[in-house]
Amino acid sequence: MENKPKVFTGYFADGVRRIDLVLVLRDDGNSQIEGITNTFLLNALKLGLEIEMEHGTMKRHRDLIFAKVHAPDSLIRQYAEIFSIQRHFKDSHVDFINAENSFMKYFKMIMPFFFNRREREWIKLVRNQYPNPKNYSTLERSQIVYRIFLALPFGNNENYVGLERLLKRNLIIDAYALHDGPYFFLPKQDVANVVNVRQILYTNWIGADALLKAQPLSLLQEYFGEKIAFYFAFCELFNRFLLLSCGAGIVMIYEAFKELNLKTALYKRRGVENTFCLNVGSYKNSYMCPNCRDFNICPFTRVTDHCKEVTLGFMLESPYMINYYIFIMIWGIIFIFVWKRREHYLSWLWESDCGSTSILRPDHKANFKTIKRSKVTGILKNYDSVFTKIFNIIKSLAVVFALLAVIFPMTLYWANLQFRIIHKVKAEIKDPNYAHFAGLAIFSLIYVFVNVVFEKIMEKLSYVIVSFENHKTQDSYEKSLIEKQFGSTFAFNFSYFIFLGFVKGRFYTFPYDIEMWNSIAGVGVMNCGVFTCVNEMCVLLIVNVLFKSIVFSGLSSLFRCRTDYNKTRTTNANVPCWEREYILNNISEQFYINQFKDLAIQFAMSVLFVGAFPLAPIIILIGNVLKMRYNSWYFLLGSRRPLLHDSLGIVNWRNIITAIAFASVISNVLMMVLNTRTAQAEFYEWFGYQYNTDWVSFHSTLFDVSDFTKNAIVAKAYKKYKGFKPKKCIFPGRKQMYKGKMTPLIYESRSKNTVMQKLILFQVTNILPLYWCRQ
Repeated sequence: MENKPKVFTGYFADGVRRIDLVLVLRDDGNSQIEGITNTFLLNALKLGLEIEMEHGTMKRHRDLIFAKVHAPDSLIRQYAEIFSIQRHFKDSHVDFINAENSFMKYFKMIMPFFFNRREREWIKLVRNQYPNPKNYSTLERSQIVYRIFLALPFGNNENYVGLERLLKRNLIIDAYALHDGPYFFLPKQDVANVVNVRQILYTNWIGADALLKAQPLSLLQEYFGEKIAFYFAFCELFNRFLLLSCGAGIVMIYEAFKELNLKTALYKRRGVENTFCLNVGSYKNSYMCPNCRDFNICPFTRVTDHCKEVTLGFMLESPYMINYYIFIMIWGIIFIFVWKRREHYLSWLWESDCGSTSILRPDHKANFKTIKRSKVTGILKNYDSVFTKIFNIIKSLAVVFALLAVIFPMTLYWANLQFRIIHKVKAEIKDPNYAHFAGLAIFSLIYVFVNVVFEKIMEKLSYVIVSFENHKTQDSYEKSLIEKQFGSTFAFNFSYFIFLGFVKGRFYTFPYDIEMWNSIAGVGVMNCGVFTCVNEMCVLLIVNVLFKSIVFSGLSSLFRCRTDYNKTRTTNANVPCWEREYILNNISEQFYINQFKDLAIQFAMSVLFVGAFPLAPIIILIGNVLKMRYNSWYFLLGSRRPLLHDSLGIVNWRNIITAIAFASVISNVLMMVLNTRTAQAEFYEWFGYQYNTDWVSFHSTLFDVSDFTKNAIVAKAYKKYKGFKPKKCIFPGRKQMYKGKMTPLIYESRSKNTVMQKLILFQVTNILPLYWCRQ
C-alpha cells in the first residue's frame, strides 16, 4: 500500500512488477459467480499472467476485491506480435515528430509561442523510464493484457469466452488500466530526469495558454493511444479551418449589411424603386394569402407584417452570397484533402497503419445459437445456419428501413407543427414582425430537444441492430455501428433542413390548385410567401448550432469533475492508486464515437446549409475550443486511462466526412438556385425592368379570395375559417399561371436552369478534378 504519492505508481506489493490491468470483483458470497470468475482467473494464471488480490480500503469499496494483473516480459513480447501492437520503428520515428519544411521553420522563428518545441525530448525522456521491455509503453502493456482477457475463456463451452461478456453480465464489475502516477510535481522531484507523461501534459497541455499552441499529438498518442490523439488532431485542424470560414462569413455579412443600409441596393440596381417596406404605397392594405391549407393556423396577413423577414432575406440573398457558397464548397473539399494528408502522416509516424483489424471478435462466437459436429474434424463447433444468417440480415435491414420510414412522416409533422406554433405565438405577441421569429425560435428549440431524445434512443438501438449482423472483426463491427449511429443522427438533425431548403414551396402553383391541395399533408400548398425559406432555415440553424455547440457541449467546460486527488492532494493519500482511479470516469468506445459524431455533425452544419447563417462557424469554433479544453482536463484528470479497440486511423469517420464535403457541392448549388434570387433577378432584368414593374408585383399575383369557393374541398376549409377575410390577397406566382395561359414563365424556368447549369459546370470543372487527382 502506498504511504505517500510517488512519481510512478501502480506496482505490486514488491514495488517491481507493474500493474498492467485491474479487475474489480464483488465479494458477495455468490458461489455460482465465484466459480465463473475463479475459472476465468485460473485460466489467466495458466497462461502466465500474475495476479495479486486486495480488498477495498474505502468504506464504499469494502465489498469489492481488486485483482491486480501483471504480464511478464516474455508474455508481453509474445502477444505484442500476435496482436500487432509491436512498433518496430518507433524510436527512429521520434526524430520526425513535428517535421518541418523551410516555410514552417520560418514561421516558427516568427511565432515560436504557437509550437511545442520540446515534444521530441519529452518522448525520449519518458521512454527511458518505462519498465522492461523498454520498447513498450505502459499503455501498450495494458492493451496487450486487456486483449488477452478479451479472448480468455471462462468455461468449457466454446462461446464462454471474453472479458466483455463477463462485464456485460456484471460478473466482473469493471476492468481498467492505471495512470502512470500523479499529475502534479512532487516535493524534491528531479523534474529534469524523473517525470511521467501525465505530469508533462498537465503542465504543458491543459492550461489556458494551450488554446493557441499546437497540440502535443505524439505525446497524446504515447499516453492515451491513437484514437484519442487522432481526435485532438482532427479538432486542431478543423478549428484552424473554421477561422477561415469565420472570416469569410464576417466579410459576407458586412458587405450585405452595407448594401442593406443603401435601402436594398440589390433591387434598386435592378430598377425597383419601391417595395412594401421602403415605401408602402399601394401595399398599405394588401394581404398575403395563406401559406398552408389550414386557414386557422395560416390566416391572411398584412404584407407589412413581413418587413423583418424582408430585411433578413435581403441580407441572406445578397449577390455576395453566391461567392460565399462557392467559397464554402471549395473550403470543405480542401479541408478533406489536407486532413487526409495529415492523417496519413500521423499513421506512418505512429505505425498505426500496421495494426491488424482482422482479429476475430470474441463476441462473434458468443452470439452463435447452434452447436454441430464438424464432418471434417469431428469437433463440436458453434455456428449459424445460412437461414439464420439471412434472417439476421433481414432483421437488421427491417429495423433500419423502419427508422428511415419514420423520418418522412416526422418531417411532415414538423412542417405542420411550425405553422401551429407561429400562429399561437402571434396571438400572444403584438408585434407580428418579431412574433414570426419568436415562433420559429420556439419551434426550433422543440425540434432540437426531440432530436436529442431520438439520438439517445437510436444509440441504444444501434447495438441491437449490429448484434443481429454478428460481425467477425472489430473493424467491421465498429464501421457498422458508426454508420448506423451517425446516419440516424444526420437524418434526425437535417431532414427538416432538407425539407425547407429543397421541398417546401417547390410544388406551389396557385392557392386553390386542387391537385396540390390533396397532396400528402398539404405539402403542395405550403410555401414561404413571396420570399424563399432561407429565413426559416436561418433561425433553425442558429438554434441548432447554439445548443449543439455551446449548450450541450461547451457548457460542460464550466463544471469540473472529480480527480484521483483532491485539491489539497493529501486526502486519500493512504488509499491505493488503483482504488482511487476506480471512481474516475470511463472513456468507452461509445464516448469516443459520440465525440467524433459531434464533430461530423458540426462539419455538416459548416458546409451544407451554412449559407442560411454565415456566422454559424463562429459559434461552432467557440464551442469547439471550450470542448477541447474541457476534454483535455477530463481525459487527463477526471478519467481512467482509455482502453479502446484499435482501428486504422479514423478511416470510418474520414469516409463519412468526405461524403459530407462532396455532398456540400450539390447542397450549395441547390441553395444558390432555390434559396437566392439569382435566377429570379436575371429573369427580372430581362422583363421586369422593361415594364417598369416593381419586384413584388412582378413575382407575385393578386388573387381573388372568392375563388376559394370554386372547389368543394377548398371551400369547406375556407368556410371553417372565422378570421378576417380580405377581398384579394397576394400569392407567390405568376398571373398567367393562375389564369392557366402560356406565359413568359418558361423563360424564368430557363433562367433557373441556366444558372444551375453554370454553377454545376463550375463544380465539375474545378472541384471534381481534385478528387481524381487524389487517386
